[in-house]
Amino acid sequence: MTKMIITSKSFTDAIGGIIETQLKQYVNHSEQLEAELKQINARAVKFQSKLDVLDQYSKRRDLIIHGIPLTPGENPSQVVLDLAKSVSVNLDIKDLYATHRL
Repeated sequence: MTKMIITSKSFTDAIGGIIETQLKQYVNHSEQLEAELKQINARAVKFQSKLDVLDQYSKRRDLIIHGIPLTPGENPSQVVLDLAKSVSVNLDIKDLYATHRL
């Protein structure tokens, strides 16, 4: 009797219908997740672009000076002040936000 139920057309159609319904639900859910991922990626690109603009803005007053030999125990701020003085630029320690070696 069990073999008759498993092989009956109505039983296999019912199981097939259940599987098809579940598969459609999974496909639909997968498509929703893909759409959401695309939106999140688009937002990430937008945020990265904004971050790049802000990063450039924050560096607009940076000055990078090359070619000054490193002296042990030096004060980078004093090195900058001495350099400014040597080229007749009036610069005060209060004009410097931060100084460091790269």
